[in-house]
Amino acid sequence: MGNPGEPAPEVWVATPAEIGDEQFAAAWKVMLPAERADRFAFDRDAALFVTARGLIQEVLQGLLGESPAGAWRLEPGRSGRLFVSGRPDIDISISHTHGLVGVAAFQGGRCGVDVESLRSAVPDFGPSVLTPREAATLSGPDGAEGFVTYWTLKEAMSKAVGNGLGMDFDQVGFTDFRQGPCGLAEVLPEARLREFSRRPQDWRFHHDWVQGNEGDTGLAVAWTFRK
Repeated sequence: MGNPGEPAPEVWVATPAEIGDEQFAAAWKVMLPAERADRFAFDRDAALFVTARGLIQEVLQGLLGESPAGAWRLEPGRSGRLFVSGRPDIDISISHTHGLVGVAAFQGGRCGVDVESLRSAVPDFGPSVLTPREAATLSGPDGAEGFVTYWTLKEAMSKAVGNGLGMDFDQVGFTDFRQGPCGLAEVLPEARLREFSRRPQDWRFHHDWVQGNEGDTGLAVAWTFRK
């Protein structure tokens, strides 16, 4: 993932069934009182939430090694984004969809991750989130795959920037998904992005397909070495 010799985020995906009792216990230990899973109305939402917290511990152990305290403690930022206590050099991103959780952690830059089930793709929503060039590539039988590819890449980028859904998705365009790995092709003047994020050379992207509870699921990761 990324260019040879360059650092890249640590990325893990899992379903609730793949997180063992030990990981659940570690996640519960470091959750804030307001984050306790019993605040959820549905068991599936609680399972995804705790799975994400358990997966974060796995990712951080892979990136940093075992925490001296037994588990890495997380703190919420003003925008709701999570940070590792005492480690401002680590950036974390979380995403989940229909029983699958994705977590990315990156040291020395910003990162974003997004997962989206192919079954939940809504290509008709495309004109409001795609550039005209991207929309023109979705006319074939693999249009749903293309839509999920573009959507997850944009979501991952917006999370890395910190804009969330506030980013103008139809103002940020990627290269044709049918012609190999997608890269950032254009950022139009109207896009609400931090100035550094307009430079394609500052960005790295990865897209793949993984298996979730609902079958094929798009996984996108975006990262930049600039803070």
